[in-house]
Amino acid sequence: MLFGTNKNKMGRKGFGKKGQITVFMIIGIILLFSTAMIFYIREQVVDNLQDEFIPQLAEIPLEAQPIRIFVENCLKETTKDALHQIGLHGGYVDPMDFDYSGRSFTQGLTPTDSDMLQFYEGNDKALIPYWWYLASENDCTGNCMFDSTRPELAKIFGQNSIEAQVDKYIEYNLYGCVDGFKSFKEQGFDITIEGEIDPDFKTTEKAVTVYLKWPIKLTKDGREIDIESYFAKLDVPLKEMYQMASEIVNTEASIKFIEQHVLNLISMYSNPPSESKIPPTRDFTFGYGEYRMWTRTETQEKIENYVLPQGMAMLQVFNSNNYRRQVIFNEDGYARTATGIMDKTAVNLNSSYFYPDIAASFIYLDWWPIYLNMGDAEILKPRSVSAVIDLIPGINADYYKFYYDISFPVVVILESPKAYNGEGYKFMFVIESNLRNNRPLTSDFKGLKVASSGTMVCAESQRNAGPIGIEVIDYITKEPIEKARIETAYGLETCVMGVTKIDENNKSIIHQNFPVGSGELRVNKEGYLPHITKFGSFIDEPANYTIELMPIKYVYGTVMTVPMIYEDKQYYLPTEEAHAKVGLNEKVIMQFSRVDASGDSTKSYDSFLLINGTQKGHLKFPLVPGDYEVTATLLYNKKLIIPQETQTFEIPFGDDETITLNETVMDVWAEGGVKFNNETGLWHVGVDELYSGANVTFYVLRFPLPVTHSMEIKNGPDLSQFSKLDTYTGVYRDRLEPKWFGIESEGT
Repeated sequence: MLFGTNKNKMGRKGFGKKGQITVFMIIGIILLFSTAMIFYIREQVVDNLQDEFIPQLAEIPLEAQPIRIFVENCLKETTKDALHQIGLHGGYVDPMDFDYSGRSFTQGLTPTDSDMLQFYEGNDKALIPYWWYLASENDCTGNCMFDSTRPELAKIFGQNSIEAQVDKYIEYNLYGCVDGFKSFKEQGFDITIEGEIDPDFKTTEKAVTVYLKWPIKLTKDGREIDIESYFAKLDVPLKEMYQMASEIVNTEASIKFIEQHVLNLISMYSNPPSESKIPPTRDFTFGYGEYRMWTRTETQEKIENYVLPQGMAMLQVFNSNNYRRQVIFNEDGYARTATGIMDKTAVNLNSSYFYPDIAASFIYLDWWPIYLNMGDAEILKPRSVSAVIDLIPGINADYYKFYYDISFPVVVILESPKAYNGEGYKFMFVIESNLRNNRPLTSDFKGLKVASSGTMVCAESQRNAGPIGIEVIDYITKEPIEKARIETAYGLETCVMGVTKIDENNKSIIHQNFPVGSGELRVNKEGYLPHITKFGSFIDEPANYTIELMPIKYVYGTVMTVPMIYEDKQYYLPTEEAHAKVGLNEKVIMQFSRVDASGDSTKSYDSFLLINGTQKGHLKFPLVPGDYEVTATLLYNKKLIIPQETQTFEIPFGDDETITLNETVMDVWAEGGVKFNNETGLWHVGVDELYSGANVTFYVLRFPLPVTHSMEIKNGPDLSQFSKLDTYTGVYRDRLEPKWFGIESEGT
């Protein structure tokens, strides 16, 4: 969707006293100046409109002028309030009020699951609709659809246009501003309202105007005066700002300038490759000491906290009010490359029109969670290609190639510093950026129309099975679960049947006709383990099902190391318990994979826990009851050197042969861990211990650091120790069993 250019609901507070003061000041002016002066002021106002909307106001006697001016002041203030809300909410007075917006907005659990953004944390009123966003699911493939919630500007395009919304706001709030004309009634005026408030708000090239019809009758000292109409003008270039906003969205939709900028940021924040940075899109290293690993969770935190906030602030709109070219100098003088990179942050709009009076800013706040997927993996590690170069003994090569799928919101703030006589006016809207497989996500709308028809399995006309009732309850509490999403899958076709609602019997249920067929029933709810089961529905055959969803529980976990002792080519644990915290130069990566006893892979569940030695307390991570395979790796993040060694082999009936092993340098060493599996014993997480416990402590083996390439060369821990992790986990399985504690911890 590309854009062209073109009853009392919200009362005011505290305006009565202000209105009285204004009236007395105006009366003083009226007494000092003649009627001719008043008409001169009126002519100036009208003349300044030039070719803009010019109303024809009926002349009224001198004594009625203060009331008209008073109403016009209120009209200005109420219009200003409406424009303030319009600017805060992307063109809507209140997105959640259907009377204004004319549509229903959805606010999902994350910004990229919604069609509007919550700007301030904890403030559910600070909502800004997306003017451009991915309307399909984040994991869509081949049929991704984009949409916009941009309102029209002019009334001729709809009753929920910006102009129409301002009219409604004035209609609902103007009477509260005039406060029943109390100050005038105290001066002896008898004021009767003869008709409804009928505003006509319009946008012009550089300002906005309101022509108001509101008939009132004034009576004083036996004389009657009718006032029918009023007029107000505010110097806010709303039309120009709306046009600029539309052109920014058009430019993003056509050339994806935000996504291109994100690709540059990924390159900037991943070079040179390091575990302290984000993973590179591509890199190639030689040698065992260069091995690097990341986690998706850590990467997301870095992107949210460091990459996007500073990165989005770099964007500028060329030839806008706040555009400044960033010229970079270093000790050698003009830095051509760095300046060229900064030049790429300037956005050239798809228009020849310039906006020298409007400033544009792009922001991302670090509390907005992004969508990030990197090949459906949590542990991000390279692919070893040593086999390719096995002709060169002792050389290892690692190939790093990571694909970023990112979605996140960007708030665009347009500001007119000259508006309201220098007071300034801001207009905000949101654009969603979408990157997939390191490329901007695009969509072919013609292809979408064909794909959307599907096989007609999900069409309303094909729903002849049932009626079918599906009740969804919590597995633990047995309480109803509202807004659980119900889907059926028949082959490659998935039909969204709707969400459960609480009925009169306090049951969370969906009850309707389903498509005829045999496939799967899928029930999803945020915070619960998805439920997938075989399902069949038949013509005119009713059925009822009760689905129990397993709640996901967040617990606090920490890790203790269990140091092993080396003696005479063997490793063992001392008889006495000896636990130690994860060291400052250590890190533990734990992966939990739920194993369903029935072998049903749809009931699997994975979770991860990352512990650094610099962290304090327990860290929160999610679990559900069940049996888990647990793989933990204890990493030593400090340089480890195995010196050069020689080994002599006796050759029968010949000369002995000596082999030299070169010095080995490792920046990261896997010094231990634990492995729970079918061989060593799965980790069982029971319902009672999970939902009654809050903390769990894990224990991992720590081998002594190697001092030799092989214990056959030198008596001491060698490089083969990590391969024995399964064996020693099995031997000391009882001593490595995680322990639950019931005291809650805030963690870090």
